[in-house]
Amino acid sequence: MRNLTSITTLLLFSLIQGATHHNGWRGIVPLHSTRADVEKLLGPPPPAPKDGSMLYTPGKAGSRYFLDDEDVTIAFMTDELAARKNCFSLPVDLVIGIQVLPKSRTLLSDVRIDESKFITFDPSTPAGIGYKAYVNDKDGVFICTHEGKVNEIGYYGEARDRQICPTLNPDPKRACNILIGFVNTEDQRKKEKSD
Repeated sequence: MRNLTSITTLLLFSLIQGATHHNGWRGIVPLHSTRADVEKLLGPPPPAPKDGSMLYTPGKAGSRYFLDDEDVTIAFMTDELAARKNCFSLPVDLVIGIQVLPKSRTLLSDVRIDESKFITFDPSTPAGIGYKAYVNDKDGVFICTHEGKVNEIGYYGEARDRQICPTLNPDPKRACNILIGFVNTEDQRKKEKSD
């Protein structure tokens, strides 16, 4: 009976652990997973395309994977980053962030988030041109959209895990910021007068 109780407790603990760390991509969880976990799942990162279509240099700080349905960039802790952020408590090669760029125009409704857990705002300049950002800082997730379609999903670690190094992601709301062109106010006024 004692062994059955121990097994039940262990299974329950495993389920709780799994439920707690649901804020990652394909089982890779920022501030928990390592480069070894990433490479076990995806293999070593491929080199950048030789056609020059993407500027990407594989290195210690990150790996990029070009999958059928999305491009994924995974950022890792490095000695240099630890020194710059004064964050020596995180080990080198720990996953510190994940950026997912869907190749197809997925609707936000297909992602199935609980919008009540997200702060929503217009991240664009100028405002009102169809962009909307969703940030759940507690769970460490942001989603950038345009006209209801997902451009990017990012994972940067749960708030309780980020307490170890708060300087690592000081303002996740900036992740979706987008600047569309430069408007010369004098030219804009002339255009408005002529209309």
